[in-house]
Amino acid sequence: ALDPLWARVRGVQVAPDGAIAADIGLLSGATPGLAALRRSAQASLESLPWASRVACTTSLLPPARTSRGGPQTLAGVSQVVAVSSCKGGVGKSTVALGLAHGLAQMGG
Repeated sequence: ALDPLWARVRGVQVAPDGAIAADIGLLSGATPGLAALRRSAQASLESLPWASRVACTTSLLPPARTSRGGPQTLAGVSQVVAVSSCKGGVGKSTVALGLAHGLAQMGG
């Protein structure tokens, strides 16, 4: 099954000879289980008794627009502090939250 948080069916074309072309749109190039998703889609379409050929492709969906119709800006922000790491699970969000709270307490 396609998890709408990660992927959506963008289009399906069926030719008169039974050839099927399906495109799965991905919200991220790092979609979890991408290989399994492709195999599952391919196998599901191949199981149709009238399908002569099946081609499943994946492509990245364009970034979603905000409700205002454009990307958010940092208007009015005078300084930005970045918290990063090359590893997951090391507490970046916790550090960022602590920094934001501390700066707010200082009037920043």
